[in-house]
Parts: sequence; structure tokens; C-alpha cells
Amino acid sequence: MLKWLLKRYEEKVKGQNIYLFAMNRIATNQLVTNRNATLIAPLVLGVACECLIWSWSQGQAESWQEGVRLAARFSGRLSFLIFLCGAWLHGQARKQAEPNRQKWLAAVTMFAWVHAIHLGFVWLNVSQNAVEMVTTKLIGGGLAYAMVLVHPFLVERMAPKRLYHRVHYGYVGFVMGVTFVARLRGDFDGSENSWFQVFGLTLLGVILLAWLWRVARPALFQS
Repeated sequence: MLKWLLKRYEEKVKGQNIYLFAMNRIATNQLVTNRNATLIAPLVLGVACECLIWSWSQGQAESWQEGVRLAARFSGRLSFLIFLCGAWLHGQARKQAEPNRQKWLAAVTMFAWVHAIHLGFVWLNVSQNAVEMVTTKLIGGGLAYAMVLVHPFLVERMAPKRLYHRVHYGYVGFVMGVTFVARLRGDFDGSENSWFQVFGLTLLGVILLAWLWRVARPALFQS
């Protein structure tokens, strides 16, 4: 058995530079470690945060249904904050000549995990609290969820400067902004307005104005 293993090893490295072979093995192991850091770690952290939100919501609520409503609300706020983190890291990656996507990919992956769990809370809230669904909002929100779930795979395959990433953050941010407006208008039964909706909508507005200014500035000040 030992002779067979040695023979297989010799066949594998035959004609190769031993140093390069060792470096390739190290690089492969490092790639596996990076993938674990960018895929598994966000899952563990995201699930832990969502479990805390669920436990806190049920502890604060006077009924199961109200606890479900609170869990859907606060998990959505967590998703929004992670979304902003991913958008900022995308902006940083765009500025780098040789971008390191690991942190950006970790944020995008965690956003996908927590938003998938948030979708489960939303579905539970709809079923438990008889929330009326609007077809146009259902289609728009469903498209946003699909984009969020596939984005981690696209980050690995598409350069940060590709147009799709801008479309992704623009559309998902738009859907979140529409949700904040609906909350402020009182379209969600049993949910009171809070400072977070004003904060989120204002922040999205500032980001949009900053982006429009950056796009329009060259045309306005060209000689």
C-alpha cells in the first residue's frame, strides 16, 4: 500500500517544479480557508443574529403573532444595515486597481443569508397576521429577493466595475426605500412609525443625491 501511494505521488509531481507544486498546494488550501471565511462564517453570524432577534421579539411581545411581526420588522432592519455595509465595500473595491473581494463577498453573503431568513419571517407574518398582499409589490419584492440570493455567486465571477452591481444596489435600495415610505404612510397594519424609517429613507436619499452629483459633475464643469 505504501509503495502504491509513493508511486502515485511520484506520478503526480513528475516533471513539475517541487517548489511550484508546494506553492500550488498552499494556494489551494488558502482558497478553501477563504471560502470558509466568506461563506460559512457569515452564515453562522447571520443565524446567530436572527436567533437573537427572534428570542427578543417573542420576549417583548404579548402574543405569538405580535412576536412574529416584531421579528420580521427588526430582521429587516438588520438586513438594511448589512446591505449598506456591502454597498460601501463595493464602492471601495471599485477604487482598487486589484480589488480584494473577500470582505465585500463576506458582506454580500451575510446579506443573502439574513435576508433569506427575513423572507421566512415575512412569510410567517403574512400567514399569522393576515397581511394583505399587493401583486405589484409582491413581484417587485420577489425580484429583489432573487437578485440578493444570486449576488454572492456573481461577486466571484464579475469585476466590481461591472454595471450589474450598480443595478443590483440601485434596485434593492429602491425597494427598501419604497418599504420605508409604505411604513411611514401606515400601509402596514399594526406597525407604528419609528425613527428608523426616517433614518433609512434619509440615508438612501443622501446616497442617491451623492451618486447623481458624481455622475453629473463632469458634464456641469467641463471646459
